[in-house]
Amino acid sequence: MSRLRTLLRRLHLAAAFLTIVPGPRLIAPEEMEASVPFYPAIGLGLGLFLGAGAVLLRPLFPPAVLGWLLVAINILLTRGLHWDGLADVADAWGAGAQGGRFWAILKDSRTGAFGVLAVTLGIGLQATAAGALLAHQRVAPIILAPVFGRVACLALAHLGRSLARPGLGAFTLRGATSGLAVNLAAAAALAAIFLPPERLFLTIGVGTGVVGMLLHLGRRHGGLNGDFLGATVVLTETATLVLA
Repeated sequence: MSRLRTLLRRLHLAAAFLTIVPGPRLIAPEEMEASVPFYPAIGLGLGLFLGAGAVLLRPLFPPAVLGWLLVAINILLTRGLHWDGLADVADAWGAGAQGGRFWAILKDSRTGAFGVLAVTLGIGLQATAAGALLAHQRVAPIILAPVFGRVACLALAHLGRSLARPGLGAFTLRGATSGLAVNLAAAAALAAIFLPPERLFLTIGVGTGVVGMLLHLGRRHGGLNGDFLGATVVLTETATLVLA
């Protein structure tokens, strides 16, 4: 397989895992691990799609309504994958559980009060922030938010790779070791180009705080899984929309 075909396949696998893009049914674990560095590229694709939607739909809807529509489109395109992780982590953390009880709550398919609150507040914050950005004709943060969310996900996965627990998140934790520096540099360059300096440093600081908070929580409970990674994506996206 040529290098170009290999890169395109890894990009396709990343898109199939993170979005509604169809993908192959049988995938070797090592292939999935190799696709992990392409997560921010998928985030950029999502961001560009949302940015184009914002421009095209702006004449049809007021900014406040369009903000909610863009959040709904993002959730639809990603199948709500990351929001489920946020809800699970919020439930386990909010219960104050320790040891095996923490992980039992986190893996429970039912959503509790803390999960509902986290998702409701998160969606509301994202929609309100997106509407405010559109009211000021600022589309760049809407494009950048999915990128920063997935770069933060890779940063957490890299820092917490020794805490990997069994599950789909394990190959992300193992695969985040390669390409992280390039992704961080690309995200920093995009932020420096499109964000005012004061908002740039605030966004980076809060994003770093999100990664540090979830890493601390994972170390406290002896593991990281896909729910932690999904929560990182959502929280960093939200911080970018609110602060950028």
